[in-house]
Parts: sequence; structure tokens; C-alpha cells
Amino acid sequence: MNNQDLLDAMSGVRDRYIQDAMQTKAPSAVPGRRLPRAVLIAAVIALTMILVGCVAVFLGLQERKVGQYTYTQKYDDQGMAAEPTEKTMAVAAMTGSQDSPAHQAAREWWEFTSTYDPGELGNDSDLADIPNNYEYTYQCRTPEMVETLDSIAQKYGLQLLDTMVVVQREQKDLAMEALGVYSLFREEAGVEADYGAFLICPPENFTAHLNFSLPEADGEFTQDIYAEVSYLRNDYIAQSNSYLTYDPENSTQWEYTTAGGSRVLLVLTSNPGSYTFEGKILAETEEATFVAELDLVESLFLEEDTPLPTQRDLELLADCFDYTIDPQSMDADALAQEVRAAEEAYRESEEQKAAEYAAQIPVYADYEAYIDANFFFPETQYYAFYDLDDDGNEEVYIGTADGVCDRWLDLRDGAVQSIAEGGLRLCQGRILEYKDPVFENYIYYRLTEANDPEAFGLDWTIQQTVSYREGSWSMDGSPCIQEEAEAAIAAYVPVELDLRPLTEFPMEDGGTLGQVVETEGTPTRDELLTAYAGYVSQFQTDPPVTCFALEDINEDGIDDLLLSSDGELIRIALTYKRETVVELIYDFYLCQGNVAERATRRETYAEGITESRYFYKLDGNRHVCQDYLWHSVSDGSWRWNSEGAVSEAEAQAILDRYPRTTPDFRPIDELTVR
Repeated sequence: MNNQDLLDAMSGVRDRYIQDAMQTKAPSAVPGRRLPRAVLIAAVIALTMILVGCVAVFLGLQERKVGQYTYTQKYDDQGMAAEPTEKTMAVAAMTGSQDSPAHQAAREWWEFTSTYDPGELGNDSDLADIPNNYEYTYQCRTPEMVETLDSIAQKYGLQLLDTMVVVQREQKDLAMEALGVYSLFREEAGVEADYGAFLICPPENFTAHLNFSLPEADGEFTQDIYAEVSYLRNDYIAQSNSYLTYDPENSTQWEYTTAGGSRVLLVLTSNPGSYTFEGKILAETEEATFVAELDLVESLFLEEDTPLPTQRDLELLADCFDYTIDPQSMDADALAQEVRAAEEAYRESEEQKAAEYAAQIPVYADYEAYIDANFFFPETQYYAFYDLDDDGNEEVYIGTADGVCDRWLDLRDGAVQSIAEGGLRLCQGRILEYKDPVFENYIYYRLTEANDPEAFGLDWTIQQTVSYREGSWSMDGSPCIQEEAEAAIAAYVPVELDLRPLTEFPMEDGGTLGQVVETEGTPTRDELLTAYAGYVSQFQTDPPVTCFALEDINEDGIDDLLLSSDGELIRIALTYKRETVVELIYDFYLCQGNVAERATRRETYAEGITESRYFYKLDGNRHVCQDYLWHSVSDGSWRWNSEGAVSEAEAQAILDRYPRTTPDFRPIDELTVR
């Protein structure tokens, strides 16, 4: 086991057993407010400064360091491409100051696991020869690891924790009740917290996953901050996720006395080449160590002008936590039994909800009824009958004139089901081809021979992938030459379907779908506004929509409803077809010529900071991509559609084709209060 294996195992404690930790971490899709400045929480700062607990001589992370590992840095601290450089990340123990038994045990366990190779770790659980607390709490995979851990515990006079109990978000109240800890924050701070999963290691250790936000002077709250908060007793060897990693060259640490009087160590760390900033808060008493690890900036939603976190920001956050929590002792078996019972009750409740929801979903006994109720733009679509699964009965294709399906429908057990959908083209041999609408990327799905006639839909497996990216081709993930890729694509021959306009689909009464649509007519202005107002009354966003505009952006003769929160970004566009409000497209800017522009900004370690711009025309409710531009902020390069690299001037010329326009937005009350 090398250093990175151990780090993976440490983080794997979370990933293997927590189903919803990342759900807890996921921020709102719209950035919230920044951290408040000192003036905004002066009342909190002015609270009585009373020292709490007995605090040992405070040491920085360098004195808590137990090891290190190396990585390759590809971007500088501004996110710009740089010469790859080998850098070092340090690893520190959360528990115990230097030379304390807890710290020495953590160091010795790290040194052992960093060099020990247990063979294939795998994902197997409940190893027969490994007691549960050694396996789940300390990630022991072999008897030798168990013996070594026992030896370290005996050497330093420490106890071992019991078996880890994972309490999911749905049972978080049970976790708090078991711990006797109902909040991790001081009441005076006024924090709003959303607790997720808990990792509990009886008798008292735990790690909580949560989002929290701070109050501002105007009554609003800051952007959600994701945190992992751990409480670790000093008389036990801490669980395997009790190590901190940090970059010594990009970390600032200092001591601070909080508004509640607790003395803490604060660490502000940036990850070079990534707009990701982490805060760490450590408070140590004679009995235990309190550690909070905070994500201060969610890079996916970072705007260019977002101020970076400061030391004062982290101090304001440190003021909010309650470092005096005192978890009560727990019995692992009893807690695990309560959790199992709670999870079973939750499962039964969810199954009941699912059954009630399923009962509300309309069931269509024939294709005519299904198509009449579910396809709102028959004038833009085509249909064909074809025996897709070779069972002697013809299924129904619905899609475009060039054979790209929206849905394949099958009649099973007296009800119509969708067995495949979303941009798929049928090829000979019962193969479905998916071609990316922007890039030269192909995925070929093969219909599995053995299909359960009672199962929902059909079973499709990937047979082959062919991709083109940055001037090179690959098949099934392996590089290939262009001729090989083109030959592979050409081997999949599309089936010639007998396509006809969907408006001609025969209905049960002898007429056609087009005749049914004609009888419904065009909505009056009052009918249109009433339908839109009813939809908006049920529509919720954060932040809420404040204005609306009416424009026919899909050019079908009916005004579409555009909803916005700021008068620029359109949160959603809707239209009214066949007496139903239909969603068209989300989160876009409107450009001249009724083109929708969708812009994204993201950061990855592989590509640094990148920006993408998609430009769509709407054909009914289908998004037809006109142009796509990809820009690397890190190295300044541009790519256009599947054509590859273009110059900055060429990219700007493409952007100039689509100047943004501002719809005639009006206050939302003019629509809803009628």
C-alpha cells in the first residue's frame, strides 16, 4: 500500500458507505451571497469573550505532520497552464499535539500503512477473518494489519473504537439523538444548517457532513458552505479518516480566539490551478479534538469577479462553531440496530410513496392514446412501425425525418412503454447509434438477446464507442487512426424506416393525429396567460423569478413564456401546446434570430478552467445546435464544433454572429395577479 492508496482508503470510508454525502455537498445551481464582512456581524463579534476548556500549547500542522506524498502541478495559482512541476502534499494527524500518545500512534499507523502491501484491496466487505471494527473503522484488510494496530494501541496505552455506524441523511435526527448533540453551532451565531450523513464510531467519535450558511444584515443568508466536522477523543486511536492533507507552500495558518472564547488553529489552503479554497479549524482540549474542514469556494459556480476567501472570512466562520460539544457514550450494537430499523421504515415509506406516484401516472392501453397525450409538436416529427426486438410485433418509432428517434414505443402487458429514447438511430443487427449532436462521438448499443418480457423496457449494452477529440480518434478508449475510426462507423448501416409525418398517425376513430390537433385550435390570449399564470404559481427557483416576457422563440405562432430572476439570464422558457404548458429550455440568454445561448464555466484538474458556449435554435421543443465554442482559460486556446482548434479572432467572429438581445421583461405580478 503506497501513500496514495492510503489516502484513497481514508476517503473511501466516506465513499463506500455514504450514499448521500455528495448530495449534502452539492450547492445550489445559482451562486448565493459571499461571506459577510465583519461589519455585518458586529453583534456576534461583540459577545462576551470567555475562555472555554483547557487548551494545550497550540501547534501548527507542521508539528502534526505524519507523512507526505507527491503530485504533478499543471497550472499556476491563477489557473493558467504552467510547466508541469512535481509538488508535495503534507499529511497531518487530526488528533493530539506533537509527542502525545494519540499523535504518535497516528504517525506510526501512517508509516506502517504507507509501506505495507495487503495485496488487492478490492471492494469486498465483511471479511471473515477481520473483526468489523478493524475493517470498517480502521480499514484493516489482513490479519497482519489487525495485529499491528493492536500493538500500536497497547504501546501507547490507547483504546480502539467500536464498529463504525453510518447514519444516512434520512436518519440524521437519530444520529443527533444518539450523540446527544443537536447542533454544531453556537446559538448566538444564527446559522442555518442542513445536516447530511453521520459517520459514528462509538463510544463518542463522529464525523458529520453538512451545509451551512450565515445570516446577513438584510435578513438573507450567505451561500451554502460544505463542511465535514469531526469530534475525536484523544484516548482512542482515531478512525482511518482522521488525517488532514494540505499544501505547505499554499497554506496560511494562525491562532485565533473566537467570539465564544475558544482558542483555535485556523488554516487557509488554496489548490494551485484550481479556484478551490479550503479552510480548516482545529480546537483541542484535554479530552478531544474538534476539526472542521470547509469548502470555501465551489469552483463550478465561481464567477470571475468573486472575491477570494480571506483570513477574516475564516475567522468569522470559526466564530460560529460550538467547540464545547460533549457527545454522550454510545453502544455500537444498539445504535446499529436502531439505524437498521429506521432505514427499513424509511425504505417502506419510500416504496409507499413510489407506489402512490406510480398510481398517478397515466397508463395507455394503445399507441393512439399515448401519442395523443404525449407528443405536443407532431408537425415536426415522423413515425414508423418496425419490429425492433424481433418478437413478431411491430413497435413504433417517433423522431426526425432522418431517422433519429425521440422515442421507441412498445406495447407490453397491455400498456405502452418507452423502450429507448434520446437521439438514437437504428442500425442493422438491432444496433442503436448515438451520435453527439456537437462532436464526432459515437456510442453503439446492442439489444441483449435475452430480454425478460415482463421487465420494463429493453436491455441495451454498449457494443462499441468511437470518439474524436483534439485532432485524434479513439475506439473503446484506445487510440486509433482516422481510417480505422471511419471504417468502424461505416460498418453500422442505418435501417431504412418507412417514415411518415406524425400528423398522419392513424387514430382509433379512423382519423389522423393531425385532424385531432386541428380541432383543438389556437389558444386565445386569455387562455394562454391563464395557463402560464397557473404554471408560474407552482414554479419555484432560488433566487425566485421576478419578471417575465412573451416572445415566440420557437417560431410556431404561439408566444412563449420567458421567466427571469435578473432580467438577463432566462431561467426557463415555456410554451402552450395542445392545452398543456410545455417546457422548452432552461438557463439561457436570448440572441438575435431567436437563438438560445447557454454558457458554462467549470474547472477540472485535467483541463484547468474552461468555458463553453452553446447556441441553439428550437425546432418545436427540440434543441438544434448551431454552433459550439470551447475556450480554455488556462492556455487561451479555442475549439469550434468538431472542427478543432480556431484562433481567438475566429472564435470572436463566431460569437459576433449571435449578439444577445433583451426581451421586454415585465414584473411577474402582472402575470400572476390578474
